[in-house]
Amino acid sequence: MLLSEYITEQINILKQLYLWKYLSDDEKVALRRAPNLARVNILMRTFRVKYYDLMLSEYEDTTENDYLDVPLDQLELKTKTFYSLMRTNITTSGEFVEFVEENGWGGIRRFGVSLCKDIYTQIYLDMDEQEIDELVQQTKNPPKEY
Repeated sequence: MLLSEYITEQINILKQLYLWKYLSDDEKVALRRAPNLARVNILMRTFRVKYYDLMLSEYEDTTENDYLDVPLDQLELKTKTFYSLMRTNITTSGEFVEFVEENGWGGIRRFGVSLCKDIYTQIYLDMDEQEIDELVQQTKNPPKEY
């Protein structure tokens, strides 16, 4: 792997960790112009340590339901998942949750267990795989009213 590719990969990691926005312009330039892999790794560790507390405090300040306002095109969904939801006129993660509460995900055409797991793992980042599996099973069919 070339140094420039590695630097681009590390920048993408910083963006995924939401640390990129905290870096000063000088720090961004230093990372882009790093002369070798060792320097890139040192800078990455420095940034993570330096900005971790700031990132964590900002994360804790977010409200509990922020994840429900995310447009589907901003989630890293499989193409099939995305288009299945778009065919049903579901455009945000909140609309998906509401639809599933009312109708169950079994009501979405061409939408199976793996696609349901795909979107749940993107919406509920703090859940582990077992909790996701349980949620998928609970929400397959709509609740029955007697």
